[in-house]
Amino acid sequence: SVVSVWQGANLQEREIWDLMGISFTGHPNLKRILLWEGFDGHPLRKDYIG
Repeated sequence: SVVSVWQGANLQEREIWDLMGISFTGHPNLKRILLWEGFDGHPLRKDYIG
């Protein structure tokens, strides 16, 4: 994660994780930002079945 260097990356990293499932090591608050907490999966992945 680059949040410790650029605070503006917080929302972008959370959105990438939420939609694509890419996790960022060291991110302080990596949780869903666009979809609800109980949502299962990451909709922009090719293996997602919706």
